[in-house]
Amino acid sequence: MRRFTKRRYGVGLVALALLGAAGCSTSSEDTGDVVTVTGDAESATQETAGFSIRGTIESLPRPTEPSYPIAVGDLEAGAAAMGLQAPETVDERRDWMMALAVAGPDTAVTFLLPRDLSSDTGVAEEPELGLDITQVSSVAEVGLQPDAVVLSGDFDEDTLSPDLVDLGDGVVSAGEGEDGYSDLEARTVLRPLGQPLRVAQDGDRIMLSGNTRTAQNWLTGQGPTLADEEAVLETADQLDALGAISGYFLVQPGGGAGMEALLGESASPEQVEQELSEMEQSSITTPFGVVAVGTTVEGTAVQDMVVYHFGSEAVAQDAVEEVERAWNDAQLAQGQPVVEMFSLDEVRAEGSTVIAVLDREEARSDTLTMMLVSRDGPLNYL
Repeated sequence: MRRFTKRRYGVGLVALALLGAAGCSTSSEDTGDVVTVTGDAESATQETAGFSIRGTIESLPRPTEPSYPIAVGDLEAGAAAMGLQAPETVDERRDWMMALAVAGPDTAVTFLLPRDLSSDTGVAEEPELGLDITQVSSVAEVGLQPDAVVLSGDFDEDTLSPDLVDLGDGVVSAGEGEDGYSDLEARTVLRPLGQPLRVAQDGDRIMLSGNTRTAQNWLTGQGPTLADEEAVLETADQLDALGAISGYFLVQPGGGAGMEALLGESASPEQVEQELSEMEQSSITTPFGVVAVGTTVEGTAVQDMVVYHFGSEAVAQDAVEEVERAWNDAQLAQGQPVVEMFSLDEVRAEGSTVIAVLDREEARSDTLTMMLVSRDGPLNYL
């Protein structure tokens, strides 16, 4: 196993306290090595409810598009880390959700929650589905629309609203009409375009999708799922081994964004060539098909990590130096050196993956995710 250890730079470590938008009482300290947090909870790990990223995402349907995102998070662990108390009012529920979903200057971990679902289950006096966000222990979604969302939590046979429309075969619906049909007069917070949302429940898990067949297949175990995607699962396994409680994946078998995409359509061939020449010495050039970012909260220590999945163990071993160089030398698209945001704790190869463990300097809890969405800096390859 090849390993590179931390370089230190003349950039002071910003100790980020685990403080959500709800204004939870926490304090921070700087150990000089990792972001540390103290609060009402001693630790937040994957031990909560047996959470694992792999186990949470593998039942998700595989999108038909070759490239797609996956978001997953252990909300129970996040709430425990923040010392959040069970809310009793709608205002307290809103604050509880905001603490988990909104990145602030002192927030250590931020979860990507489905926007409309968050607005309904976190804010509405009577959520349309019958459940509220505080009942959800973990959430996973796949696809840009998204294709499907799976919630795990404190659900029973009385959780879902009796007002949902029964479609048969275990599937109910918020709203009526064919898949994708918009009824603007039937708009709700959960369904801002008035499109019906299909819902299926299997014990303590609830699936949401705009497609009836997707919900039916999930109930019956039919159709392609992420359990068939070896590269995705191997990436998830590495996040699990690190103890991540959140993860955002980008599956991109077709390749990186490319310099033309990063510079925009107006870039001339000469500009592209010049930028490539300047960046190739500080960028990742070996293609990777899956990349994921995550955060771990272990005791009072918070760290971020990136997992790259390459084509084979040999390719991963050869790519370690590129990944190490990129995190130490690369700049973001707007010109900011990456080392101003993150310092590199270590880089190592594990099987067909390369793992970069990071300490935050001037980064926010959502910085890595935003970099991944825009395929910026070390989260893209040329």
